[in-house]
Parts: sequence; C-alpha cells; structure tokens
Amino acid sequence: AQPVGDGPATLTVDVGGAQQQFHFAQGGAAQAIGPSLDASIIKTVVDKFLVELQTQLDDKKVVVHVEDEAIDWFVKHGYDKAMGARPMLRLIQNKIKKPLAEDILFGELVNGGDVNVTVDNDDIKLDVTAAIASNVRREDDEDLREENLDV
Repeated sequence: AQPVGDGPATLTVDVGGAQQQFHFAQGGAAQAIGPSLDASIIKTVVDKFLVELQTQLDDKKVVVHVEDEAIDWFVKHGYDKAMGARPMLRLIQNKIKKPLAEDILFGELVNGGDVNVTVDNDDIKLDVTAAIASNVRREDDEDLREENLDV
C-alpha cells in the first residue's frame, strides 16, 4: 500500500485465503479491483447478516428459515465487484426485514411464528405462518367447550 497522502492508494487484503485488492481514489472512495470474491466467502457474509437478523427476531418469537436457493439468490444479487458485499445488508433489509416489520407489529406475526424464505420467479418470497396464541380464545372455541360440558 502507498503511504497516506493526496494520491491514490491500493490495499491488498487476504480474505479466507483469497486476495482482494481495493483502490482508494482521492476522496477516500474504495473500489475493489482484481479477482472477485469466491461465492463461499460471499455466502459467509449472507449467513452473518441472517444470523444478526434472527437474533433481532428471537425476542419476537419469530423464526426465519432460509432455503439454500434463497441464500444463493442473495449471493448473486447482493455482491457487486466494485462495492463488494456492502449492498448485501440493504438487500436483506428490503427483501426480508422491512416486509416482516408490519406482520410483526400488526399482522400474522404479532404472537410470533415462522417465516420461510424461498425464491419464486427470480425474487425472494416470504411464506409466513403465524404462531397459535395460547391465551387467545375465539368465540367458537368457547361454544364448543360449553357444548362438551353439557354432555
């Protein structure tokens, strides 16, 4: 790497045995140069962001199940040779986190549940299954209890 100053600099980083070079132009903007990262390294980044998301959802009793095909979709669409894996977080937020927010607050996931993340027509699809709330009684359930007591 060149010394810090007004001119451009190049930094080489070893990521899991793969060499990745970054070129820093004036103004500090970094651009990856050289060979792109291996898909297995990008999958590690996807896994990291998904684990962080699951940690945030644990207290809401929401469990996210991500199919391998969906992980591959994030690898393909969340990595850019010039930007690296920086777009990945925004993509996961837009495709999983934001759509789930309304369901968690007002919809099917108010009491927790499961979310299956799949791919449909080359886009991420979320299938939500609500948890059954044990403390919520429906009127039909109460009618059935009364009928059973009359027997």
